[in-house]
Amino acid sequence: MADFKKEGNIDINQWRLFRNMFVAKFNTADADKNLFLSPAEFVTSMADIPVLTKTLADPIQQAQLLNDVSGRPDKEAATINFFEWMFIRQCAVAWSVGSGM
Repeated sequence: MADFKKEGNIDINQWRLFRNMFVAKFNTADADKNLFLSPAEFVTSMADIPVLTKTLADPIQQAQLLNDVSGRPDKEAATINFFEWMFIRQCAVAWSVGSGM
């Protein structure tokens, strides 16, 4: 994911871009620093991706998205870890780029 040029390695600029798009966004949104995002933290972390605005504004769709990605149909389904969040963010960024947003 970070090797945008597909050279088999990454340079410092590629790392910084990857870190800013993913790692820093997650860490900034994780207000309680427990390495999980609550639904409110999740919405904050995705605020810069226009294609998710309508979905995240609807509590039912938001809960369904978090439940589908986490794969935990219980109380813990309301929180997602970094790996789960990365999956959503990668898809949303690709969707935004692909749709020209």
